[in-house]
Amino acid sequence: MNHFTEKVNPEDPSEPLLVATGLPDELRGSLVKFGATDIGNKVYQQFIKDGATATFTEVTTATDPDLQVAWRVGFNGNPNEIHYTRNISAWKAAPYTKRPGDEIQSATLGSLIAHEFGHTRSGLAAIGIRQNTFKLSVDEPRASALFENSYRAKYNMPIKRTYRKENDVLNFRSGN
Repeated sequence: MNHFTEKVNPEDPSEPLLVATGLPDELRGSLVKFGATDIGNKVYQQFIKDGATATFTEVTTATDPDLQVAWRVGFNGNPNEIHYTRNISAWKAAPYTKRPGDEIQSATLGSLIAHEFGHTRSGLAAIGIRQNTFKLSVDEPRASALFENSYRAKYNMPIKRTYRKENDVLNFRSGN
């Protein structure tokens, strides 16, 4: 597993520097909890089977004031790289996070990491998808329904019902 933190680039503040850093305890704890879910265990087994490495890049308000790059996968061309932030309260306060339902307000680092694993190459392979052609109306409800809601159910959190359209997650069916 690799971990990087974005730092301000003094030569070009618009292009953050990636600095190799240790895995923060908060992220480590969320990863352990994800691995304790059925889907998390499948995903971790798939990473092993694929010989793949998960990479986490922490985004901070110093390099991305609105945290718009947080919660992305494959941003640097690595299909198993998750950009994330530990500053969940700042991310929740951003205007672009406003969606129907209250699922954003109940989100935790763990539930968000679980969701993002649903976009990784190894996460998709764990559910039988080898070639992903991103389609927002399918991929986001799938990641929410199969990955994030597995985490939410295990840890007695409110189930996510909506991503973009009312009940699109709740109504998601495999094969959509």
